[in-house]
Amino acid sequence: MCKNKTFFDNIWNEVSSKGDGSGNTITSINMLSNCEQKYDFNSSYNTIHFVDEVEFVSNCYVDIEYKPTNKTIIEINFSIDCTKTNSSEEDITYIFGCGDNKSNYFSLGKHGNNSWILHLGNKIYTLEQNSPISGQYVIGLHEDKICINDTITELESNNMTSVNYGLFINGINNSGIAYINNNGAEIKVFSVKIFENDNIILLLIPVKYGKDEDAGLYDVINNKLYLNYRR
Repeated sequence: MCKNKTFFDNIWNEVSSKGDGSGNTITSINMLSNCEQKYDFNSSYNTIHFVDEVEFVSNCYVDIEYKPTNKTIIEINFSIDCTKTNSSEEDITYIFGCGDNKSNYFSLGKHGNNSWILHLGNKIYTLEQNSPISGQYVIGLHEDKICINDTITELESNNMTSVNYGLFINGINNSGIAYINNNGAEIKVFSVKIFENDNIILLLIPVKYGKDEDAGLYDVINNKLYLNYRR
């Protein structure tokens, strides 16, 4: 969570006390370490296990199928390594994103060396950092606020409407077309939480699945595995 106990903490604490709607009280990510015994897995993959993190290289993405609205709250815990990038100053490394036309987007990316670029509805925000972007971040996004580690930035009220395409992690779903990060940046994901109207919709934690131990994300709220796709 953001270090200074922002409203993101309060939302999570409130949802945690209520549980996930099925009688399971969620107190923290840490309690999920034994949830192999609690949740049923997709039988197509006979080896699925939880890990602390999964690394998504620049030519793959995960479609979590969730369609954001202007009520969406997202918190993503991840790290980014740009030491191997071959990008120019204009390239964007997408952390997550989707959009259905030129004026309705929900996306966040790293732009150049020192900037985050946020696209909500038809509004674009550039958030400058004091030092090159690298390492671990916890970023929480509400319709009018963004929290990057311990820094909160107020945003204008956006005119975003519901997006008709699923949200990608490590890429952007642009009207059903996958735009992937192909500049060499490497992103590790530790967790993703999505809320709507004070209810937790998705709680994604990293897993390895299949005989090749591919990286994926598992939603413990809806008991669903999300695979990574390569291009």
